[in-house]
Amino acid sequence: MKKIILTILMNAPILVANGQESNNPLLKNWTGPYGGVPAFNEYKINDLKPAIEVAIQEKLNEINAIATNPKPATFENTIVAMEKAGKKLTQTYAAFGIFSSNMSSPEFEPIEAEITPKFSELNNKIYQNAKLFQRIASIYNAKEKDKLTAE
Repeated sequence: MKKIILTILMNAPILVANGQESNNPLLKNWTGPYGGVPAFNEYKINDLKPAIEVAIQEKLNEINAIATNPKPATFENTIVAMEKAGKKLTQTYAAFGIFSSNMSSPEFEPIEAEITPKFSELNNKIYQNAKLFQRIASIYNAKEKDKLTAE
């Protein structure tokens, strides 16, 4: 029973983390030209940590859903799905990087020191996900792989 509940919780979307997603400008979809641009006029340093934590958990949930997909692994439902996973994290990480390299301040430095290791932890959880590796390996070893183009 505990395993079932844990699976449900791991696959559930994160809608709110401490009330942040609904009003955190870093979690809003980008708008404007070129597929959207960050709204730095709306961002506050204190929005970074909660936004990144929500975005990291969302990506982990998406990766877990891919890894535990009961359907046979295909390029589309595994590799393409992985490429699409973590849109919010991609956006919040871009803003984080700009704060880190161009807009750093004494207020930002403790946030940067706390958040930076979380990116490594996320990557470790993805790279060391045995179920995900098995899906990727099955695609790599399948005869259908030969039908894929170099792209």
